[in-house]
Amino acid sequence: MKTKALHLWRAIPCKLVLFLTAASLALGEFYPFSDYPMYSQFKGVEYYLYVTDGSDRPLACENFRTSAPKLKKRFKGKLKKRAAAEDSDEEDVSAEGLAVIGRETLESYLGTAAHDGPMAGVRELKLVLVDIGYEDEAIAKTERVIARLPFPPQ
Repeated sequence: MKTKALHLWRAIPCKLVLFLTAASLALGEFYPFSDYPMYSQFKGVEYYLYVTDGSDRPLACENFRTSAPKLKKRFKGKLKKRAAAEDSDEEDVSAEGLAVIGRETLESYLGTAAHDGPMAGVRELKLVLVDIGYEDEAIAKTERVIARLPFPPQ
C-alpha cells in the first residue's frame, strides 16, 4: 500500500503546486500569507499632481522629460522628509511645508523643461495638488495650487 501511494505521488507532474496549495490552505489568511495585504485597507483620501501654465492650462509631463508617476514619486519623497521634520503624518504637513515641497519639485524639473512647442509663451508654472476622497456617497475632488514659479527661470 505504501509503495502504491508513493508511486502515485511520483506520477503527479505538478506536485509542488499541490503541496504549496495545501500548505497555503492550512496556514490560513495572515501576513505574509494573505491574498493581497497591500490592498487590505484603503486610505480615505488619495492625491495626484499636475503642472499648469499661468492661465491654468495643464502641461504634459513629457515637456519636462518625466511622467506623472515620477512627478508624484519625487514629490512624495520630499513630502515624507518634510513630515518627519515636522513630526507629523504626510496628510498633516503644513501649507507652508507643501509650498516648499511643491517649489522644490518644480525647480527640480526646470533643467529638463522644453522651451519650444507647447512650452513656447509659458511665463509661469504652477504645481496643482488634487485630493480625491469619498464623501456623502460620492467622489469628492479638491484642487489647490501649492507652488508657482516664473518660467523660464530668471
